[in-house]
Amino acid sequence: MRKKALLSCFIGNLFDHYDTAVFALIAPFIAREFFPHDTPLIQLIKAYAILPLGMVARPFGAWFFGRLADRKGRQTTLFYTLSSMGLISFCMAILPGYERIGVIAPTLLLLFRLLQNFFTAGETMPGAIFVLERTKDHRRNFFSSLYSCSTLGGILFASLLVSLFSHYNLIETGWRLLFLLGVATALFGAILRKTVKKEFTELSEPKLTDPLKNRWNHCWTVKGKVFKLALISSFYYSTYQIGIIFLNGFAPKVSHVTQGEMSILTTYLLFFPFLLLPFIGYFISSEWRETWMKGACLVAALISPVALYSLSESSYSGVVLIRLFYMLLWMAFSSTIHAWYFDEVDKEHRTEVLSFSYAIGSQTIGGWIGPMILLIYERTGSLALTSIPYCLTALCVFFALHLYQRAPAPRLASPEVSLS
Repeated sequence: MRKKALLSCFIGNLFDHYDTAVFALIAPFIAREFFPHDTPLIQLIKAYAILPLGMVARPFGAWFFGRLADRKGRQTTLFYTLSSMGLISFCMAILPGYERIGVIAPTLLLLFRLLQNFFTAGETMPGAIFVLERTKDHRRNFFSSLYSCSTLGGILFASLLVSLFSHYNLIETGWRLLFLLGVATALFGAILRKTVKKEFTELSEPKLTDPLKNRWNHCWTVKGKVFKLALISSFYYSTYQIGIIFLNGFAPKVSHVTQGEMSILTTYLLFFPFLLLPFIGYFISSEWRETWMKGACLVAALISPVALYSLSESSYSGVVLIRLFYMLLWMAFSSTIHAWYFDEVDKEHRTEVLSFSYAIGSQTIGGWIGPMILLIYERTGSLALTSIPYCLTALCVFFALHLYQRAPAPRLASPEVSLS
C-alpha cells in the first residue's frame, strides 16, 4: 500500500512533465499550424511564449490546491488534480488548427494551457511533499533525487516518442496522439491513487481549520522566505528549461544541427541525468545541499555567456557539449532540491507555502527566460547578449543562498510515516 501511494506520486509528476515536454518539443513542428501567417522565428517565439503565458495560472492553482491539501489531505487533492490534467490533455488532442477555426485555435490552445497549469500546480510540489513526509530523514535526499528522476522520466518518455514520430515524419499529422498517450498515463495514475486506502495516505497530515485571513497573514509573515524560495525556484526551472527544452528548438536556428538531429540528441542526453541523479541524491549529505546549489549558480553565471555565444555556427559535437553543460548544472542544483524545500517550511503550512513559492518563481521568472533569450536574439541578432537574464538570475540566487541563512523548521510532536 505504501509503495502504491508513492508510485502514484511519481506517475503524477512524470505525467506533468511529459505533458509540458511534449508541447515544448513539438512546438517547432506545430507552430505553423496555429500561427501560419508569421515568419518561422516569430512562429517559434509565439509557440514558446504560450508555455510561460499558460503558467500564469500556476500561482493561483498552487494557492488553491496547496490550501486544499493542507485542509483536506494530500491524497484527495492529488486525485482530482491528476484526473483533471488528463481531461485537459484530451482536449488538447482534439483541438483543430488555425486553418479550420481561425483565431479560435490559438486562443483555445492558450486556454487549455492555462487550465492545465492551474491543475498541474496542485500536483508537482504536493506530490513531492507527500513522498518526503513518508520517508525517513536520512533517506530524503535519495527520494528527492528519485522524484527529480520522475521529472526526467516524463521528459525522456516525451522525447523518445517525439524522436520516433519525427523519424517517421509523423509529427505534423500525428502530434495529437502524443497527448492521448499522456491521457492514458494520467488515467493509470488516477486509478492507482483511488485504490490507496485513506488510512495510510492521510496519516500524519495536518487538517487546518484556521480562517482564510489567517493563512494570508502567515504568508505575509514569512514573505522573506517566500521570496527566497521563489527566487531559487526560478533558477531551478530556467536551467531545466534551457538545457532540456529550449535548446531543442533554438539550437537548430543558429547552428549546423537540424531539428531532427536535435530531437534525437535530446533523447540520448536525457539518459545521462536520469541514471546519475539517484546516485547523487544517495551520496550527498544534508550539510552539502546548499554548497552544491551555490556552486551550480556560480558556474552558470560564469560559463553560460560563453556557452550560448558558442552556439553560433556550432557543429554537432559543440551542441552536445553545450547541452551537457546545462544538464550537469540542473543535476547539481536539483538532485536534493525537494528535500531542501521540505526542510525550509514548517509542516503545518508546508504545502501551501511551498506550492505558491515554487509556482511564483518557476513561472513568473524562470518560465520567461527562454522566450526572453529568443526575443533578445530576434531584436539584436547577438548571441552574446542572450545570456543576460539567465546569468542575473543565477547571481541573485547565489546571494540569496549565501546571505539568507535557513533557520531550522520547527518539528511537530506527531510522528511522520517512515519508509524503510
